[in-house]
Amino acid sequence: MQIVTARLVLRDFSADDVPAFLAYQSDPRYRALHADGEAAPSDPRDLLERFARWRNETPRRTYQLGVFERGAASALVGSAGLREVDIDRATAQLGIELAPDHWGRYRLAIEIVQALLETGFLDLGLREIRGVSASGNARVSRLA
Repeated sequence: MQIVTARLVLRDFSADDVPAFLAYQSDPRYRALHADGEAAPSDPRDLLERFARWRNETPRRTYQLGVFERGAASALVGSAGLREVDIDRATAQLGIELAPDHWGRYRLAIEIVQALLETGFLDLGLREIRGVSASGNARVSRLA
């Protein structure tokens, strides 16, 4: 899946994205948001493998996407997605995380959420999308 906005591209992760994903997931500022045992050193690679499995599910129930700036640099700014998509009940959960170097860029976060809401409601036909966030992340909880 790929979603393009004015400044961003939300797309499935590829093998080329591993170093950037590992870098921000290993950042001490990021890890401080998670409870003990929630984020182990191997988790970033495990997460990417899980995202790949979800991408290949039929029907697809989880859209966990990398968020990249548009343009030549196309830097990874975070990850966001629609999870537990239930087409029969027309519901899903929305999650978003920004890499620590992009914290405080609230308009960026809002653009990501808007893109996911539009995709969920317009393309997937959902009627309800609930926001969820990691423990210890009050800013994202308010946004969700």
